[in-house]
Amino acid sequence: MTVLPNLERLLTETAERRWSPHSTEDRDRRWRRTAPRRRTAALALVACLASGTALAATRLWSPELGNDVAGRPTTSGSSVPAEQLTLLGVLRREQTTADRGSQVQRTLKIIGSQLHGIRTSSIRALEILPDGLAVTLVSSTRFGDDQSTTDAQISDNPLCVLYPARTGLHDADDSASGSCYTTAEIRAGRAHAASRGSDGAMHAHGLVPDEVSTVTAQFHDGRTVSARVRNNLFDIRLGSSKFAAGDKSPAVQFPVSYRWTNASGRDVSPASHDSG
Repeated sequence: MTVLPNLERLLTETAERRWSPHSTEDRDRRWRRTAPRRRTAALALVACLASGTALAATRLWSPELGNDVAGRPTTSGSSVPAEQLTLLGVLRREQTTADRGSQVQRTLKIIGSQLHGIRTSSIRALEILPDGLAVTLVSSTRFGDDQSTTDAQISDNPLCVLYPARTGLHDADDSASGSCYTTAEIRAGRAHAASRGSDGAMHAHGLVPDEVSTVTAQFHDGRTVSARVRNNLFDIRLGSSKFAAGDKSPAVQFPVSYRWTNASGRDVSPASHDSG
């Protein structure tokens, strides 16, 4: 007669221990059951945030290129060729705030439609000029005027130096010369040009490989002028581009050759590096 009451009491106590919200055993069980889900959710959130950061870091930059008068260059999401990265340290470093700054954007707005497939990830500020314009480097898939059959077409993924000049008081009066080179031309010492700068003077400038620290320009009269290399660019001021009185040619001499030296002062000039 005492079995059923005792059994009833045992069943009641067992049920209370199992289902009571105040049961220590129950609290432990609920934690063990729900904690993994909480950790999984937290990990998923972290993964989502990390993925978003990575996407933001790799998102293609889309600055305004060209203008309605000169035309609009096209862009490319392709990678910079490996040989260009090997040759120029300025391309291997990460793109900085200065590379995307207002000075560079002003230069990019005054280039023409001859540049095709600009890799916006390759845009670099090589030199900031005193008037706030930037000498800018871009890697592109091709250079050439589609409206002309006489202009040379450089299709070997050229590297182009955009050298700006202030021609008036307003930004709309700015202009830029674009000099494009293949990697073979850079190695051979033929990646140089002359442009009129915003200071009204002619400048000899060009791209050189990483090992070059100083470029020395040599002139017909025996003079030499040297310039330190920064961001794989040399820039030598040649003199006024204005015409001399009674003369039909500008009062400025252009280099006939260039000599390269490394940080130790050793000549590292290529076998052929004349100015032609």
